[in-house]
Amino acid sequence: MNPEKEKDMQLLELYWEEWKYRHENFWKRMTQFFIAIAFLSVLPLIYQSFIDEAIKLNQFSLSILPGLSIVLSLFFLWYGFSESVRLIAVNEKINALTRENFEGRSFLLISVTARRFLKIRISKVVPWLFFSMELLIAGYILLIIWVF
Repeated sequence: MNPEKEKDMQLLELYWEEWKYRHENFWKRMTQFFIAIAFLSVLPLIYQSFIDEAIKLNQFSLSILPGLSIVLSLFFLWYGFSESVRLIAVNEKINALTRENFEGRSFLLISVTARRFLKIRISKVVPWLFFSMELLIAGYILLIIWVF
């Protein structure tokens, strides 16, 4: 193997390790943020169900936590997109090195329509899905607090 290809293979290994770290970090943070924000949203319902007898709070006070969870959801959305950009950048480097060193070899036989679909980045879609679910949870809790 020539020195140029050996250097590219070492770079490919480094980028692969970076991608694995970013991917694992992305999903770990997505899960942590989602659970924390959902818990923060549901906390007023827990309060009303179990603690309401001892200490009475008005509707505005109970609405602070779901409101805060909406603000945290916006931060979570920004964070998810920033991590997604980093993940995509490393992925593109891996793809470029792979194309240079393994040209002419097809590892995946994918139809043209499937390729178009695969261009949608899951790391771009997941933050929007989690953000939407968090907004629905917080909105539902706010509706329960103010209507019932």
